[in-house]
Amino acid sequence: MNLTEALLVSAAVRFEHYSDFGETFSGKLSARYDFSDSFALRGSVQNGFRAPSLQQQFYTATSTNFINGVPFDITTFPASDPVAVALGARPLEAEESVNFAFGGVFRLAGFSLTVDAYKIDVDNRIVLSENLTSTAVRDYLTSQGFIGVGGGRFFINGVDTETRGVDIVANYTLQTDQIGAFNFTLGANFNETEVTRVPTTSELAALNPAPVLFDRQRADVRARHAFR
Repeated sequence: MNLTEALLVSAAVRFEHYSDFGETFSGKLSARYDFSDSFALRGSVQNGFRAPSLQQQFYTATSTNFINGVPFDITTFPASDPVAVALGARPLEAEESVNFAFGGVFRLAGFSLTVDAYKIDVDNRIVLSENLTSTAVRDYLTSQGFIGVGGGRFFINGVDTETRGVDIVANYTLQTDQIGAFNFTLGANFNETEVTRVPTTSELAALNPAPVLFDRQRADVRARHAFR
C-alpha cells in the first residue's frame, strides 16, 4: 500500500501447522521511501521458521572403524535412538530466525545502483555432532548397557549463528541506434557467519575427559565474497 505518494509499505503473514511440531506464525514488514525519482531508501524485518527435515529426524548409517586395531561400529543415530538419548540427544525442535535489511536505490538515466546491508540471526540450528568415539564415551555406553557400540553421532539443536553482509548490484543500459540496447550488470556480495552458541549435553560434560560435541574448527567465522 502507498501510504503517501513517496512511501510504500508492505506486510505479509504466514501460518503453518505441523502435526509433530505444532503451529507457528511468521511475517515480514517492509517499507520504501522515494525521496526523488533518482534516490530511495528501503528496509525490512522478518522472522522465519524451519522444521527439521525427515533425514535429520530419521537418517541412520553404520560403519566399522578400527580404533587401535580393534573394530568398532560407529553409527549415525536418529535423535530418538536410545544410544543417542544416552549421549544427550533430545527430540529435534524447529530452527527460528530473524533478519533485518536496510539499503538504498540510486538511479540516473540508464544507470542504477542498489546497496543493501543485512543481518540474519538463526537460533537452534540443527547440526550433526562430531563422531563421539573416545574411550570415555565407549566406557560410558558400555556402562549403560550398550555393548559393542563404538560410539556415534547424531543431529542436535543448539547452534546459534549471526550472519552479516552487504549486497551490491549495479546495472547500466547502453542504447545504440544500430544494434539496440546492451544491458550490463555487476554484482558483489560480502558476508560472514559467526557461531555465537554451540550445543552441550550434561551426559557428555560429566565424562572425563569430556568429548567435544561440536568442534571449534566448525564454529569459526565463515567469511564469503562473491562477484558476478
